[in-house]
Amino acid sequence: MNVSAFISNFERLHGSGRAFSYKGLDASGNQVVLKCQSAPDDAMDLFIYADSDGSTGADADANTFKVAIQREADISAKLFPGVAGVWHDTDEGGCYIRPWLKHNLGHVVDFKQRLQPAQLKNWMLSILDALQRLQAETGTGHGNLSLNNVLLPALDASKVYLVDFAVADEANAARDKRALGWMLYQLLTNERRDHDEGFPVLPSDLNLGFLGSSAQFWRNFCNTLLAGGVRTGSVDWDALKERVARHAGSGGKSRLSFSVLAALLALCVGIGVWWHWQDDSDTVVVDRAQIEAQWLELVDNFF
Repeated sequence: MNVSAFISNFERLHGSGRAFSYKGLDASGNQVVLKCQSAPDDAMDLFIYADSDGSTGADADANTFKVAIQREADISAKLFPGVAGVWHDTDEGGCYIRPWLKHNLGHVVDFKQRLQPAQLKNWMLSILDALQRLQAETGTGHGNLSLNNVLLPALDASKVYLVDFAVADEANAARDKRALGWMLYQLLTNERRDHDEGFPVLPSDLNLGFLGSSAQFWRNFCNTLLAGGVRTGSVDWDALKERVARHAGSGGKSRLSFSVLAALLALCVGIGVWWHWQDDSDTVVVDRAQIEAQWLELVDNFF
């Protein structure tokens, strides 16, 4: 297939399964991803990427590929219109083009980014919400949930976007729970593991102190997901989402900040008392209500 007819300055992306994916620029200069079934005839780096089972993109049936990609386009349009793509028919079978997002959750692990409790909570809520909507609106599960398929506009973004719904099916809903647990496992251990190695729980000696008071919650939640709990049928994503939403997840930073503010308040009061004791000749009028209001405003703005 002539990829240059659709995008320019393209480069091959690895790990595209039975399809070939390329990043490039569309006619408007926007960064996009093109997914096609066959290798391009004008790529500078032309090779066949083999899946772990030995199959290649060229082996996939054209009609099956088209149905799968159109399913991906339809689901993406419902859940994440911002990254939904468009199918283009060609003599070689066609291609799918969607917007490009620079980062994914895999980069958080690859770059050894330190997790923040609030950030982790936002990511999990966003993923759980997407899985709940996927199940409610299409009756399917993702089926290929991984760190690489959860996109981020930026590494510090709170909202995520799920992609690659080509294998979404009813039978996959139950598998998504374990897959989400395996993703969380990698985020918490800060170690990339491309294939689920079947660990039932997080290592008991894993230090999650960087999550502050949230550490035990995330350990328990990850172990719950890893346990799966269902082999077929639907998953109660709402219950899992509510569990995460109820968790305060303040971590250690907020506790420390509040302690600092409390110490400053005590210091100011102490200075005021000392100053009043040093100068008995002057009458000092203190508007207690005004001072309390100012401190409340300061604390509220600080957090």
